[in-house]
Amino acid sequence: MIDPGAYRATIGLEIHVALNTRSKMFCGCSTDFGAPPNTNVCPVCLGLPGSLPVTNSGAVNLGIIAARALGSQVRTRSHFERKNYHYPDLPKGYQISQYSAPLAVGGELVLDDVEGEGGRIGIIRVHLEEDAGKSTHSADKGSTLLDFNRCGVPLAEIVTEPHIQSPGQARRFLEELRALLRVVGVSEVRMEEGELRCDVNFNLVRCDEGEGPVRTEISEVKNLNSFRSVQRASEYELKRHVEAVSRGDVLEHETRHWDEERGVTYSARSKEMAHDYRYFPDPDLPPLVIDPGYADHLAGGMPEPPRAKRIRFADEFGLSRYDAAVLVADPPLADFFEETVSHGASARAAARWITGEVAAHLNASGAAISDVPASPAHLAELLELLEAEQISEKVAKRVWRDVFESGTMPRVIVERECLAKIDDPEELRDIVSAVIAENPDAAAEYSSGKDRAIGYLVGKVMEDTRGRADPRLVNDILRDMLRSGS
Repeated sequence: MIDPGAYRATIGLEIHVALNTRSKMFCGCSTDFGAPPNTNVCPVCLGLPGSLPVTNSGAVNLGIIAARALGSQVRTRSHFERKNYHYPDLPKGYQISQYSAPLAVGGELVLDDVEGEGGRIGIIRVHLEEDAGKSTHSADKGSTLLDFNRCGVPLAEIVTEPHIQSPGQARRFLEELRALLRVVGVSEVRMEEGELRCDVNFNLVRCDEGEGPVRTEISEVKNLNSFRSVQRASEYELKRHVEAVSRGDVLEHETRHWDEERGVTYSARSKEMAHDYRYFPDPDLPPLVIDPGYADHLAGGMPEPPRAKRIRFADEFGLSRYDAAVLVADPPLADFFEETVSHGASARAAARWITGEVAAHLNASGAAISDVPASPAHLAELLELLEAEQISEKVAKRVWRDVFESGTMPRVIVERECLAKIDDPEELRDIVSAVIAENPDAAAEYSSGKDRAIGYLVGKVMEDTRGRADPRLVNDILRDMLRSGS
């Protein structure tokens, strides 16, 4: 039996990202998701005779930005080619793509070292192409429906070096790439809408041979559309390849598909090579000629990359790695955090509230932070009231709920509803005395040695004061009054 630990994966990814344009790659049809089937189509994207494509300059610009964000070298001259294959959802019989002269080459994406899965993942190329249509298979009716709305949607394909060494690292790469592309505005990367799809190229090598002899042939798992699917499919392939090597089997060079429900990959066909697609320059499209200064101009306006921002949040604000990662993963929340701090709030308190209460209200409402009346100034004032111990944590959460819905300043709400913390000992002694009188059984339990009864009495005081009482002071007063019998 071969030890599975004697092998490791070498994984390369081919990621297809839908670019954030309003029209398609080579025609003026809308890219809107969710339109009725076959309504966002025209002779160009349907490949009808006599129609001619025109390159979408906005898509080219976004491709350049994606490439520069990855540190790739944008070529001064590239061109489109026809990738020939026949499939029902490809009405032209070919896909307009790039092969021999891609938009950009080289580059890398650096992953933070978390659980030993950090490192630099090299980029081979970034190129532009158009998407194919969508096939919907009906098992019970034995039919396939075709929707050509997606035909011609602009894509950037990002191809990595085979530097990824584990399924977990493959997932982390995609998460980091998605965050980067969102921040620089290349794509919304809504995976549920198919805006990021991934092919996994998988190999197995012996751990003691470094980059040495490959013991299995590459298998390619196509069209994975979630981080979880990429990780699970890669884990399955690792197990399948190791078991095959143990049996002495020879694995085929093949394309496979992932069955999410069964948790297995299955063979679709033998893997095509470049020559199978009969690439040749598209005669209807001129080359892309890109001045280096123009590429520099587009890259000059890019915002801070996610990894750099995470490092800065940790260094400048003293945030934990977790809090920094949660904030940076959502660019509007990260901006909300920085503006809250600029209003004088404690960075750690702001991060705790934004990743906690603020995020919870956003998730419950389904709203974006830019669409609610609560602002960084509101949160900063609330945190100021908390830090000054003018309100309790419980009251603060109640106030934030009102702020979130109405946009009223926290101090106004506190004053209007008399929510300020009660920390006057004499006032609290009167309240505590009334609670003891109303709950003689709990008081007797405490006097008989059952210390947990104090918690019940504290809770009753907090209930009667609507959370306004200082719980530490209430606890001290209760114990003092119960011990003295006053």
